Amino acid sequence: PYWLALARSLVGIGFACTLLASVLSVRAIVPAALQATGQALYQSVSYGLAVAIAALVGGIIYGELGAAPLFLLSGAVMFGAIPFAWRVLR
Repeated sequence: PYWLALARSLVGIGFACTLLASVLSVRAIVPAALQATGQALYQSVSYGLAVAIAALVGGIIYGELGAAPLFLLSGAVMFGAIPFAWRVLR
């Protein structure tokens, strides 16, 4: 039980860091006059639309192929996104 509480604490810290980084990234990219709109769009898409699509597609893949291909696909998507993130953040 104690290790689980520690692990969940680390997940919370990781989420806080990710949220802060996303807010600061949108702030750096979007013009000052559109900050509220940019933040709202980013949060809507990343925590609303993306989660809904991922749950639907992930459920289908898991149901048809099992957990291992879903895990591998998640890793491939992450590694495929690295060049795009690198380009945006440069």
